[in-house]
This record gives sequence, structure tokens and C-alpha cells, in this order.
Amino acid sequence: MAGVAFGGKVQHLRVLGLCGGVLSDIADAIVWAAGGEVAGIDANPTPAQVINLSLGGSGQCGATYQAAMDIAHARGAVVVVAAGNANTNVANARPANCDKVIAVGATDRNARRSSFSNYGLGIDLSAPGSGSPNSIASLGNAGTTVQAAPNYTYKSGTSMAAPHVAGVAALVIAASGETLSPDEVKEILVNTVKPFNETPNCTIYCGSGIVDAAYAVAVAAGEEPLPENPNPPPAPQPPPALVVLENGVPVTGLATSDWGDRTFSIDVPEGASNLRFTISGGTGDADLHTRFGALPTTTVYDCRPYRDGNNEECVVAEPQAGTYYAMLTTYQPYAGVTLVASYGMPPQDLTVVSSGARMRPLHTLGWTGGGGQVEIFRNGVLVHAGANTGSWSHQVVVSSGPSTYQVCNAGSEACSASVSLR
Repeated sequence: MAGVAFGGKVQHLRVLGLCGGVLSDIADAIVWAAGGEVAGIDANPTPAQVINLSLGGSGQCGATYQAAMDIAHARGAVVVVAAGNANTNVANARPANCDKVIAVGATDRNARRSSFSNYGLGIDLSAPGSGSPNSIASLGNAGTTVQAAPNYTYKSGTSMAAPHVAGVAALVIAASGETLSPDEVKEILVNTVKPFNETPNCTIYCGSGIVDAAYAVAVAAGEEPLPENPNPPPAPQPPPALVVLENGVPVTGLATSDWGDRTFSIDVPEGASNLRFTISGGTGDADLHTRFGALPTTTVYDCRPYRDGNNEECVVAEPQAGTYYAMLTTYQPYAGVTLVASYGMPPQDLTVVSSGARMRPLHTLGWTGGGGQVEIFRNGVLVHAGANTGSWSHQVVVSSGPSTYQVCNAGSEACSASVSLR
């Protein structure tokens, strides 16, 4: 079985097992493969000129991944990354969304985007990832616990597409006399593509086209001039507008946006308590981030529950007066999610009216606002706890002295002003 770069030497670095792997191992492998230094390991005696990463997950690139990509790039290695198979924007698929990589989408036998392939402005080009009828022939091994006889295995995914591009990158480097930088290799690959089908099944953008080994090698060898990018990415659209929330009013039907994270704000007045941001319902997996005074980011926030699914909550027991912000990011494409922000205000406008017998008057309290449950204090002593009805009556004995009342939200120090009767 001959691969794309049939004369190339392949060095395997295992970073994943049956249960996946950790980012730090992947980053170390990238650095080591390119000839960089990794603590506790001897230097790679045969640094790679091309690194293929048929792996990935959801999330932003992050500092650890990007540092590894920067080192590999600086050492002259071309890093080719599978775009991911979630049928979502590659902007949320790492490490394909890192800088200084070639992000590869998948196409089918009809030169259309494979239905599972990620898409978006971050895709550089595509390559075969699902074939006849639905998969790509690859070299496997019949062993289940130890190595056995080699065999053919049939796979599909952007993990099959990326090696096609990595192989062509190796051919380009060889044809050029090994004089090209990673950026020059990328430019040749991106600019020498075959076009997609006239109905490419592509959302937003799927790269410049489908990798064309013959054309790329001809350009690298100086037999053909370098063309312009035949299908450059479109201009990005603005992200979803900031939504101003009202206290306790849910925003429903929220879904992943291909053009950025969804953001929200709510103004919290002085004296508010128990500010809650809650998401619930729908499908997929949205991640909630909140922050006071400025929009949160994926690395700077006050609260991020980071739970599976769409049931998350951030609570600020004693919020500051001012503007709080929330952001929904996509861990897995989500839809039908509800977001509500709410806070409690202390009871206000307390009045106390005395009526009835002089020696046993009835004190009738009235107030506005407050939470669902209140506590009423007379002379600092709790005399009632229950549902907030906006009024309550209390019969007292004159001999017990003057009465000073205060109504508070249950379990908090959010209270009305005191009112005294003599």
C-alpha cells in the first residue's frame, strides 16, 4: 500500500490511548517532533518537516497549544490539523483553530463537504475524508492486544483528510529542494486546489478547495507559477449583538452562532441580592461565563460552572451595583437553550398603620417589592416568616413598648428601612 508521500519517512508519536489523552502530552509531542526541547526526553534526532494531527476537541486553542505550534513553526515544521467532525464552526475546534497550522476539512467522493466535517473561516483547504461509498481505505492491523498482520481498514473523518494534505506537504517540500518555509508550503497548498462541486454542501466556508497534489508539486518544482487563491474566505460577519436582560425575564431559543459567542448584560441596582444567571433546556452543550464590569472571555471570568449539558448557574449572593455580563460559548453545538438573569430587591416603602383597641392595637404593615419569601422583625426580633404578600398584620400589647418594624428578604440582609410606632 502506497501513501501520498510514498518516499517519506514516518515517525509515530503516541499521545492518545483508549481513554483519550491530555493536552500537555499532545503539546510536548508537537514540540519534540519538530526538534524542540522537552524536559526529561532526549532531543529528536530526526526532526519532522511535517506534523500531522488527526485529533482534536472542542474549545479555544489556548496558550499551551499555541506555544507548541509557535515552536514547531519557528523550527520549520508544517503542522497539519484535522478540522473536526462535529458539523460546526471550526472556530470552536482545537487545535485546528490555532494560528500557524493548516486546518483541513473533509470532502466526499462527489467533491462536496462531508456531512460531518467542520466548516468556517478557519478552514484552509479540504481533502478526501469520506469515499466509496462512505470511507477511506487505510492501513490497519488485525491485532487487538498485540501487533498482528497488517490489513485494510476503512475510516471516515477529517482525521483521514488531514494526512492527505500532510502527504502533499511532504511532496511539496521535496520538490522545492527543501527550501520552503511553513508559510510558503501553506500558500502553495491553498492556492493550487481543485474546485468543490457546484453544490458544495458548505456552510460559510470550507477552505479554498480540494488539495491537488500534482498542481502543488509542479508549483513547488518551479514548473508552474504560483496562482492566486482561487477561493479566498469571505469577510466575517459581525458577532451577535449584545442582549440587555431584564430582571427575571427569560431569553429563549438560544442557539450556537457561527459568527461568535452570544453575549448579554444586566444592570443591577444598589441593594440587590442573590443575582443568578441560569441556563437550561435545549440540546448540545453551552458553557456559561459571567463577569462584573466587563464582558467575560474564555480565560477571564468570575464564574464558569463548566458542566456537561445546558443546566448551569452562576450566583452572586451580594452583587455590586453596576453592570454584569454573561457569555455563552459552544462546547458542542447547542439549540433551544433558555437564559434568565434575576436578582432580589429588598422590600421598600414600608408603612405601618395602627388600628383597633388602644391597649391591644393591630399594626398593619404594607410594603412593595422584595423576594418571594420575607422575614418581619419587631424591635429586632423575628415575628413572622413566610410568603411575600406585600402586607401583614400584627396585634401587640401596649405594655410591650414602642414598635420598630423591618421587612427583609428571607435569609438575607436585604431589608426595608425601619418604621417606628409609639
